[in-house]
Amino acid sequence: MSGKMKKALLFDFDGVIIDSERIRYATYEKLFQQEFGVQIPHFDPFIIGRKQEVNLQMLLEASGVEADISTLVSKRNLLLQETFRDYNNIMPVPGLLPFLSQAKEKGYGLGIASSSTAQYILPIVEYLRIRNKFDAIITSEDIPGDRGKPHPDVYLLASQRMGIPPEKCLVFEDSLHGIAAAKAAGMYCVAVATSFRKEELEGKADDVIDDFTNVTINSFFEFHNL
Repeated sequence: MSGKMKKALLFDFDGVIIDSERIRYATYEKLFQQEFGVQIPHFDPFIIGRKQEVNLQMLLEASGVEADISTLVSKRNLLLQETFRDYNNIMPVPGLLPFLSQAKEKGYGLGIASSSTAQYILPIVEYLRIRNKFDAIITSEDIPGDRGKPHPDVYLLASQRMGIPPEKCLVFEDSLHGIAAAKAAGMYCVAVATSFRKEELEGKADDVIDDFTNVTINSFFEFHNL
């Protein structure tokens, strides 16, 4: 990519790097059953992409119970650790690994911009042996509590740390909140239909794919003149 301004591919984590949204949601279900004996709705896709503090507050209000958010966060983090401890539940989204290799070979900047915690993300990228492919990893700890997705902050920070302007960044997202964050950051957004149906994502993102199988870098950057 010599002689041209470098471009970046930014990835949400859950539902884009690994296919994990329903597994992660199950930890909310288990937490509320254990703590309050309450059954929350089975897989509410509306919470995907947001910081867990926001989701927990919403679920508390919907369930009519009260609790300390920070305590619930700690307990849910333990459930997440238990769920992913043996890595049996970790499956990269189909086609992702060769796609990352292709992008790295072509000289694109690569970043992760997620609402999940570093404690959760970093061991998984190490397990998948893809940590060295990313120039920046932005997690929930990097963003103020009230500025998570759909606010653009996580993507703007990734752009800033990588030294690549937003208009030269392409985002892969699986959630409506994440798509809104990417678009608010002024970035081209490709939705990955792992958590929502394609028809629910069309018209929200600039493009929609099922997964990374048979997807090439040129199919986005050259076609859309990014």
